Amino acid sequence: MGRSKGGFGTKLHVVCDAEGWLIAVELTAGQVHESTQFESLMESIEIRSLRGPAKRRPEKLVGDKGYSASHIRGWLKEHRIEAVIPH
Repeated sequence: MGRSKGGFGTKLHVVCDAEGWLIAVELTAGQVHESTQFESLMESIEIRSLRGPAKRRPEKLVGDKGYSASHIRGWLKEHRIEAVIPH
């Protein structure tokens, strides 16, 4: 639990696949900004497949303006993930 503008609470940071299935989740105090959890959340992804080994990275990442930071865009580019994030 932590304090933020909205009061006392927590945040769920999640990654979902294109169909809305959860593939990674982190829980933090309410004042923690989304961008600070990005890399650890992305590193925890494991997309299982019936055909071959599990994938560690999605092909595209959709996010809101909170994920438009240059370090996040750089990380995505370095890992060859297309960013679908407004500037």
